[in-house]
Amino acid sequence: MRYTLNILTAASALTAASMIAAPLSKNKVSKDAKWVLHLDVDAFRQSEFGSYLVSHILEPKLDAAKSANHLNFSMTFSNIASITAYGPNYEKNGEGVLLLETSANVKQDLDALVGLAALKADSGKKASIVQTEPYLLYNLNDELFVAPNVKRTVILAKSKEQIARAREVLLGASENLTASHAFENYPDANKTFFFMGMAEGFNQNMELPAKAQVLKEAAGGQVVLGERGKNLCVNVVFKGKDQESTTNISQILQGLVALVRITQPDPDVAEFANSAKISTELRNVNVSFEVPVSRALSKLKEKQDAN
Repeated sequence: MRYTLNILTAASALTAASMIAAPLSKNKVSKDAKWVLHLDVDAFRQSEFGSYLVSHILEPKLDAAKSANHLNFSMTFSNIASITAYGPNYEKNGEGVLLLETSANVKQDLDALVGLAALKADSGKKASIVQTEPYLLYNLNDELFVAPNVKRTVILAKSKEQIARAREVLLGASENLTASHAFENYPDANKTFFFMGMAEGFNQNMELPAKAQVLKEAAGGQVVLGERGKNLCVNVVFKGKDQESTTNISQILQGLVALVRITQPDPDVAEFANSAKISTELRNVNVSFEVPVSRALSKLKEKQDAN
C-alpha cells in the first residue's frame, strides 16, 4: 500500500493528520455528498502548528518515500494548495473521493511510477495506465485510480465510476453542492482556520455507540480548526434535529464540560475544558476551545519522543 501512495504521500499524511488561498469550494463537491473534509494546505503551512507538522513529520515521510524509490517527484508540500475529500455515505468501504489541488506535474510523477513498476515486474507492485480516452487514468496496485490534470486538480478514488462522477462535477457537467440544501446555516469559518469537516445524516443508517447521545440528537455537524493569535482554536457545531434536540445537545455538552473540569487530573486537559465556550443560535449549538500553540506543540513533541 505504501508503494501505491508514494506519489500521494502528502495527501495521505495530511488526511491521516480554512482559509487563505484555497478555501472550500462547494462547486467542486458532488451534490449528494454527506460528508466533506477540507484542508487548506496554504493556510496550514503558514500556521505555527502546521509549519511544525510539515517540517518535522510530513516532509521527512515524503523525502523517505522518494529516497526509497530513487525518484524525484515534482509534488511537494510547497505546491499543494488544498486537499478535499467527500463521500455520499458512511459505509466502512463506501464511496469516497479525494481531490488534490496542485501545480505539480502529477502526470510526470505517475509515469515515473509506471516505469518503476515495469522495471520491478517481479515485485508484485503494479502501476499502469488503464485508459487514455476520454481522459487519462492510472491505477496503482489495483487499489487506487488516479486522474491527473482535471482543472489543476488530481482526482483519486477506489473505482473508475467514482472518478468519472467526480470529474463531471469538476467540469460542471454534474450538479455540485451549491444545488443542495446540505450543510446550510452553519456559521462561516473564520479566515484564520485551515481545516473544515462537515457531516449530515450520520445517525440515519449508522449504528452509534450507546454513550454517543449528542450524535443521536444531531442532524449534522461541523468542525473547524485553526490559529488565532498564539492560540490553536477548535470550533464544533452540532445542528439539532429540532428545537428540543438542540436544547438536549446544549445541556449534554455543558454537563460533559463541567464533569471534565472537576474530575480531570491532567492540568492540560482541565485547562482545555476551562476554555470551552458553549452557545446556541437557532438549531446550532456552538462549542469553542482554545489552547496555546506552544502547549499543543509541546504535547506533540512529547508523544514523538515517547515513540
